[in-house]
Amino acid sequence: MSGVFWWSYAALWLLVASLVVNVILAGRRARTASIQGPGLSPPNAVPTEFPRMTLEGWQGGSIAVPEGGMPHMVLFGRSGCDFCRLALEAAVSLADGEDTSVRWVFVYSGTRQEAEVITARLSLGAVRFALGGDGLLQRLKIATMPYVIAVDSTGKIAAHEAIKNRRHLESLARPLRAEFVAT
Repeated sequence: MSGVFWWSYAALWLLVASLVVNVILAGRRARTASIQGPGLSPPNAVPTEFPRMTLEGWQGGSIAVPEGGMPHMVLFGRSGCDFCRLALEAAVSLADGEDTSVRWVFVYSGTRQEAEVITARLSLGAVRFALGGDGLLQRLKIATMPYVIAVDSTGKIAAHEAIKNRRHLESLARPLRAEFVAT
């Protein structure tokens, strides 16, 4: 074989090796980077203790959060967010499928009319639906939707994350159920 072939063969392998190194380095940088920008919550922005408050229920009345020394799963969603609707549906199925050891509250940033449309599609069951989450979202520095804050029975925040799927939501509620059963 000619020398040109061997040079091009060696150059090809050098390019492949540099590509592999760059992909590995980019992956490491992506894992360690702190992503901040519009619509994303900065890490550790949520306070360590959930502020006691009374929210307006979508059908009137009030909803105290946290309440009664029980663990709470407080979900946040807004109008026009399909993932928020899916998170609410997952919360309804999880809340209805368990005992009353965890209270579920969905805080909705939108109008009462939009809330009526959402709640007409599904039976809320054990999930309490509250309106007026915009001020609370700013107070807790939450920008990503849907978002959940797991509050233990003492009012401390046990976990806070953007919701990925139903299993993720269930995994965040599991320690709260175990805590309530143990006490």
